Amino acid sequence: MYAKNRLPMYEGDSFIHTSPAPSHPQPAPPHDANIVLDLERVEQRARELRSKTLRGLLGRAFAWIGKKLQQARRSELEDYLSRSSNLADLERRLKEAEREGRFLPG
Repeated sequence: MYAKNRLPMYEGDSFIHTSPAPSHPQPAPPHDANIVLDLERVEQRARELRSKTLRGLLGRAFAWIGKKLQQARRSELEDYLSRSSNLADLERRLKEAEREGRFLPG
């Protein structure tokens, strides 16, 4: 291995330097009551929008879960009815399902 490969490739390699000081200090923004009130209104509106969005997401999630549960009940009912041997057995199973209400929502 050559000695030149062991040396830093450029000045400052592997060294951490502080950033240069700004030449002109930034003036502090004026403290105005209107700015504070505007910020409070913006924060309040952001809270309202956030809660509205969250309610919407939760509502859609619960609706999706309810729909999946209803589809599962419906397929279970269809499976139960498909095992009937004849028309009389099918009608008996339908009446039994309606009477017990275990397959139907509500």
